[in-house]
Amino acid sequence: MEARWSRPALAAAAVTSMIFAALLVAVVTDARPRLAASNARVLASGVALDVPPGQERCEGGQLVPAETGMVRVYAGSESGAREPLRLSIADADSGEVVTRRHVDGGYPLGALDVPVEPPGRDIDNGEVCIENLGTDAMEFAGHRTPLGAAMPAESDPDSDVRVPPVTPASEEIRIDLFRRGEESLWALAPEVARRFSLFKPAFAGAWLMWALLAVALVVVSAAALVAAREPVPTTNPRRDEEG
Repeated sequence: MEARWSRPALAAAAVTSMIFAALLVAVVTDARPRLAASNARVLASGVALDVPPGQERCEGGQLVPAETGMVRVYAGSESGAREPLRLSIADADSGEVVTRRHVDGGYPLGALDVPVEPPGRDIDNGEVCIENLGTDAMEFAGHRTPLGAAMPAESDPDSDVRVPPVTPASEEIRIDLFRRGEESLWALAPEVARRFSLFKPAFAGAWLMWALLAVALVVVSAAALVAAREPVPTTNPRRDEEG
């Protein structure tokens, strides 16, 4: 038995590769606002949190990346009001307000995107505040998350096993932080490569992601070539003469 290239298999592999390449190009060049951070772990928020007129609600313990250029909250109201707001981001450790933005009333209810000035540095303990400057109550979609402070744990005096602490649920306004403007995945590739290496061995750098992608490409290409070869029975001259 010998192996030879199968033309139909080679053609199918070539077409599949071109389709895959076209889809990959379409995905990596699609420009849109890119999420930088969020305090939500759910796709849809199921809690409506009130901010009465003239009052402010702040959510602390927020991670605010340096490249944050837009804050998205989800606004609503029972009366349909669209009151003016003031949104601010502060560093809770230093007390510095790094950005503040006024939002005029009359905006569409639902996802409300508020452009902000990027803080220029990562804020690990950020505080995002929404102040209602109008005369009617506003509601913002929220969610329940564990509190940072845990209640004291109880343990069995006759056992060395500690009972896990009970953490009551808090309610937070959902806050999604986006990078400034619209970016494609290709434009973000250097930053993705940098973050990809953060939790890898000490010797790993931004090159690691590209190296793994190159290896994957070689493996896929080799697999396609192997699949395109088919065994072909060989003719034995001696048997043909004896027959």
